[in-house]
Amino acid sequence: MENWNSANSVPRSGCLYSQNENTAPSGDPAAPREREALLAWLAASTQELLDALREAGPERGCWTWWGASQSPPTCGAVARHQLQEIAVHTYDAQLALGAAQPLPDEVALDGVEVFLSTCVATTSAWPHEAAFVDFHATEGRSWRLSLSADGARTTRIPAPGPRPAPAAGEDPDAADASARGTAGEPRRSVRRAPSPGRP
Repeated sequence: MENWNSANSVPRSGCLYSQNENTAPSGDPAAPREREALLAWLAASTQELLDALREAGPERGCWTWWGASQSPPTCGAVARHQLQEIAVHTYDAQLALGAAQPLPDEVALDGVEVFLSTCVATTSAWPHEAAFVDFHATEGRSWRLSLSADGARTTRIPAPGPRPAPAAGEDPDAADASARGTAGEPRRSVRRAPSPGRP
């Protein structure tokens, strides 16, 4: 598990929030070390981000770190991503206190989609045979990752039901691999963090 605790997750979040929305970050702003000052700095940085996003509106273009992905370089996409950042670092802080709580379902579900469309989707060619990978959340949402010479693309698919295994050559759109679990499980797996109440 990453060595995250409340002393380093708060500065990480505050630095994310205090960046200018139009330019690439040039370095992390210095965060205070004293607890009360640190919390005040995080609150001020968060408010700075909220004010900038509200003033800009969701469709305005801005700098993003994710480059050529399915997530657009807009303030709305940044707002969506920042919700996931604070959710993850809130979980980190809870974990440091020994009181980790599950993510709300809608936040966890959107986190899977944000991860697939932002961190996984790419225009870089898949150098192997084309493949489909399906991800099924037990909360009722599913996605398909398509890997090909055109890159990697994510689409939502209908929630799966019981299906017989297709015969060879019978269903060209059948997934080559699939994963199933709660929406929070893929996020914890990526971050190598334990589930609440589990080692």
